[in-house]
Amino acid sequence: MARPPDLVRRQELLDAVVKECAERGIGDRSLRDVAAAVGTSHRMLLHHFGSRDELFARHGQTLCPAARTVAEPVLGRRAAGV
Repeated sequence: MARPPDLVRRQELLDAVVKECAERGIGDRSLRDVAAAVGTSHRMLLHHFGSRDELFARHGQTLCPAARTVAEPVLGRRAAGV
């Protein structure tokens, strides 16, 4: 069974991703590229966020809280396997 994500570390990673993307943009950057830029592994980002899409959805919500109304239904369906 996988360990549950550490919420403090998850937030630290998200903060680092937001800063990195503000400086260099998101574009079509790979998860490995973003992970290397923030000093972690792509597997650690996957552990905390589940997918590249989830990470960038959370990134968007951090920048624009109104994005939550758009992203939550999509993320909820993904979590349910739909």
